[in-house]
Amino acid sequence: MFVFLFLCALTAPAAELAHTDVARWIDSVSGTYERDAQGHIIAVDLSSSWISDDDMELIARLDHLERLNLAYTWISDLGMDRLEPLRNVREIDLRYCDYLTDGAVIPMKNWSKLEVLNLEGTDVTSRSFEHIANLENLRVLHVGHSRVEDEGFENLASLSKLEEIGFGGDKMSGRALPLLKMLPSLKRVVIGGLQRTDSGLWTVDLTDFNLDRIAELTQLTDLDLHDSKIGDRGLERLEGLQQLERLDLSGTEIGASGAPALAKFQNLQSLRLFGCSEAGDQVASTVRSLAKLQALDLAKTALTDKGLAQLGALPALRNLYVSETQVSPEAVAAFRKANPNVHVSWAEPAYKIERYKNVAP
Repeated sequence: MFVFLFLCALTAPAAELAHTDVARWIDSVSGTYERDAQGHIIAVDLSSSWISDDDMELIARLDHLERLNLAYTWISDLGMDRLEPLRNVREIDLRYCDYLTDGAVIPMKNWSKLEVLNLEGTDVTSRSFEHIANLENLRVLHVGHSRVEDEGFENLASLSKLEEIGFGGDKMSGRALPLLKMLPSLKRVVIGGLQRTDSGLWTVDLTDFNLDRIAELTQLTDLDLHDSKIGDRGLERLEGLQQLERLDLSGTEIGASGAPALAKFQNLQSLRLFGCSEAGDQVASTVRSLAKLQALDLAKTALTDKGLAQLGALPALRNLYVSETQVSPEAVAAFRKANPNVHVSWAEPAYKIERYKNVAP
């Protein structure tokens, strides 16, 4: 039997042996992989693992590889160089690979099948757009919390299939916002977010006065503006985005005056107002008219029992977040009883929680 297996190994295709060796290595570093019907490895997840640049030579053997996740690893530009021979990759996740710079993008410029590229949290700059522009099949691009600035966005005009872009947490003045209109297939935009650096907080300078550039993107279905400097007046400027299904306004200055504008988004399925301290019962009264709303986040707002009671009128609501509001335990219990199909996430504000005193260490 041993001789038979040995002879089989000798006659097995080299590619099959390569995949077997790589599979064993992936197991040894606690990664995961998927095979297709023919036994080829088509997906590898090595996120948060202790891998090195040299290890990428093993991954480069997987000529059928379509999806690769290297997020939260120590891979550098040298490791990416070793992946240059790959030609079938459709998705690659490089989030928070701290040692990646613009040089990491160069080996991918000939990956003509690439559709999803996540460079969030890396050290890439706008210069990387010169190479990303060659990826004509790209649908999703994330470069938020990186070193991208306003310059270079015009290079992305060639990405006619791009449906999703994220650049929140970048040090940008907002001058590039008009260039988003060059992307006809755009459906989702992530502009919100803050990046803490040694030189201070970085963010896209988005205000009520330049939101008109976002309002021009009438085809959007998903818009993330969390932690931006917009208020009630800015929200009114977005009323033309009638196709929106998901809207994140967490941490903004939206309050009671902006509530009426929310009623215009009749296709909303998800609305986040987490941390909007000025938003409260007026918002609840307004959004009750959103018949398609399934998820609503009002945690850390000024919501009271009166506002909570009104949310029972939402026919499609399935998830409601009201932690750290002015809502009482009795009102939450009553709402849950009256709306058994709605999952309610609730916890009292920290200052109301009774703490034990004189507890022995």
